[in-house]
Amino acid sequence: MRLAVRRFSPELPSRRPRRRVVLGALLALTAGCGSSTPAIGSSGPAKPKCVSPPSSAALQGAGLGGIAAGRDGNIWFVEADANAVGRITPSGGCISLFYLPQPASAPYGITAGPDGNLWFTEFSANMIGRITPGGIIKQYPIPTSLSGPRGITSGPDGAVWFTEYAKVKIARIGVDGSITEYAYPHAGAHPEEIVAGPDGNLWFSQGGPAAGIARITPAGDISQFPVAGAATDPTGPSDVVTAGPDNNLWLTEPGANAVVRVAASGSPATPFVLPTAMSAPQGIVAGPDGNLWFAENTGNRIGKITPAGAVSEFPISRSHGDPSLVTLGPDHALWFTEPGVNAIGRVTTAGAMSEYLLPS
Repeated sequence: MRLAVRRFSPELPSRRPRRRVVLGALLALTAGCGSSTPAIGSSGPAKPKCVSPPSSAALQGAGLGGIAAGRDGNIWFVEADANAVGRITPSGGCISLFYLPQPASAPYGITAGPDGNLWFTEFSANMIGRITPGGIIKQYPIPTSLSGPRGITSGPDGAVWFTEYAKVKIARIGVDGSITEYAYPHAGAHPEEIVAGPDGNLWFSQGGPAAGIARITPAGDISQFPVAGAATDPTGPSDVVTAGPDNNLWLTEPGANAVVRVAASGSPATPFVLPTAMSAPQGIVAGPDGNLWFAENTGNRIGKITPAGAVSEFPISRSHGDPSLVTLGPDHALWFTEPGVNAIGRVTTAGAMSEYLLPS
């Protein structure tokens, strides 16, 4: 059975835009930062201005995508439908949105870069974007047209790496903007999310008929490994991969309703089926407590799994929140996106939940 996973699913881009160097228009809202007037910067980032959070009755989806902790001590996320990069303070008291200059660029993934900036993929615009903590945006076109960039991460080599879902490539972008692409035999696989592994390589999940996990060295050599249970959902069960505290790789398989532990050698792969049926696990990240934390998209829960495979689940307070992706915050809490209710959530390792509605 194919699960109805709630997450942004962009269409392929129709053209390749030119490189741009711009200042993102800044709109900051939510209580705790100042007055309520939106501001657009011209010569520099506008000072954030905030209003009260919207009521639940006023919510509209913004296509929440990736989420990452920035080196500036804040949490960053992308909104595909709103065409923006967002920032929320660890207190939840100030939310800022930086709108992208390229219309309908569909930002998808985001990561903290080695240079102190945030780097993100623009699926429909076919570009990689960079935003400074102050809101200055710079964009780099990908050499392969219609590549469909999705997952993105900082690599062990001081560069940023990303997946090209549509053209089945893994690519590297230096902090100077130079891009190198690596194609590989894929047999119907599509690279999805990517992470730096414990072995000095990059690891990425694959959807499609050849679903599983794969490894690329900083030199560009690629190896692929099947994952047990992948056939449960041949359209793309392996979703998000992360490096665990136990020096293994961990990934989610929403179609198999499992979290999978994979040795850094690529095998064996050990699946752990979740106690809540059809929960569709998605984002996963190593927590500060030595465990792995993940989002149960249709289960409407945040899960915790120990390196030995013991699972605990924590329901989120809003129904149909559809938690999607997760990151570890600078406050040692786990932060996650809720595209179903257009909110950012926070959970402590003790299971205490907070949720922050985003402006529609």
